[in-house]
Amino acid sequence: MKRGKKKETPEEEKGYIRNKLRFWRDNVLDEYYGGMTGISGRTLMSDDVVDKIAGCGERPRSYAELRRHVVWALIHDGDTGGPNEWGERFILALQDIYKVLDAYDEERAEEEKRVEGERLEAQTQARYEVNTRSDFNIQTPRICARNTSEGWGESDEDMEVDQVELTSEEETQYRANVLKEFVVLTPESYSH
Repeated sequence: MKRGKKKETPEEEKGYIRNKLRFWRDNVLDEYYGGMTGISGRTLMSDDVVDKIAGCGERPRSYAELRRHVVWALIHDGDTGGPNEWGERFILALQDIYKVLDAYDEERAEEEKRVEGERLEAQTQARYEVNTRSDFNIQTPRICARNTSEGWGESDEDMEVDQVELTSEEETQYRANVLKEFVVLTPESYSH
């Protein structure tokens, strides 16, 4: 048997188990005592038993596992040392409760996996975009070419180059136009 810190059962799970066990004990009360009204469900299964099972940190699915957490006379057969008829029914009820919780855990794990995948993809996309943009290195033109001939010249000699500063509005417009043309390629773009 392992020793160490007991696994903490989440409050939401404890509440679900408590509610299901209380429902089970109320139904069993009617069966066990045949509609007698002077007995409460706590007579069959105390709140202490319910709390121990709900908060044990495990999901006991067998009688032996259950006995590690709670000793409860109603479900124990003193002659065999195992479960009696009510014990067998209780173990089946516990297994049904834990099947629902297992399915919920699987859904939650799949959702966490999906969210993590989306996060990693966004992170990869952002890194790729940063690297691509740094390679692209948008440079705002600071030089304007002016035609010195009558029509567009056929050689560079027909052009004079003047150093002209763009206004901040012109620079902003230039950058916006360049960014429109800039297509961010992702690794998925190359997989086709």
